Amino acid sequence: MKKRVDELLVEQGYFTSRNRARDEILSGNVKINGATFTKPGKLVNEDVSISLEDKTYYVSRGAYKLLKALDEFEIKLSNKVCYDFGSSTGGFTQVMLERGATHVYAVDIGHGELKVEDPRITLMEGTNVRSLKREDFDRRCDFIACDLSFISLKLILPVLKEMIDLHGETVCLIKPQFEVGLDKIKRGVVRSKELHLAVLEGIIDEAKKVGFKIGGLTFSPIRGGDGNIEFLMELNYNESKSFDLLNVVNSAWITLEGSKNVHYR
Repeated sequence: MKKRVDELLVEQGYFTSRNRARDEILSGNVKINGATFTKPGKLVNEDVSISLEDKTYYVSRGAYKLLKALDEFEIKLSNKVCYDFGSSTGGFTQVMLERGATHVYAVDIGHGELKVEDPRITLMEGTNVRSLKREDFDRRCDFIACDLSFISLKLILPVLKEMIDLHGETVCLIKPQFEVGLDKIKRGVVRSKELHLAVLEGIIDEAKKVGFKIGGLTFSPIRGGDGNIEFLMELNYNESKSFDLLNVVNSAWITLEGSKNVHYR
């Protein structure tokens, strides 16, 4: 008898939900008969050999995005207080703690997505990031990671500037689908290098106007859940680094365009 791979993973106890199984499959963490498998809905025999590529269990595939940013931008989180804007199920929060953060404020406009069982996490549910003030937090911020949807990052930059201390750093996930008009996307996906370039140029210009320096830019190692290529930007007050914007976009397309998801190692 054949079953969907995501269903089989749950039935055999690898994951507790099909959504979680789907995320791990799309992230390239599941092997079927020794080969990496990336199609959650495909039918396979129940007696196939299943193995997991990555021993680290992350609560969301978004964790791999922050992992790449921290490594590529050489950001250290040991003994730092971090803010996770758009925390959702807590993938970024998990990485922050794993990398040595002493405390994380997990901020999300939704409710009930993140289960908090760690005293190092302060959960701020039902909170609109745009309305945040410094006095909403009782500890100074060393690092902010920002992963927001359905809003332009340009509108969040002034909030980041108010929150982050002069010595601090910020990593922003840039989602082009929320930076361009609906008339420029097809089924929710931005499918143009030119639009990617325009989005990045616009956000970089705005970040500089707000007072930030651009410490780095790269592409997300995996596509967004809707199939969009995304980008990661590091902001600070102290040091700008040079990078080739066109090369970043071209590298993203070369790496990600051929497959729905590429997993970061």
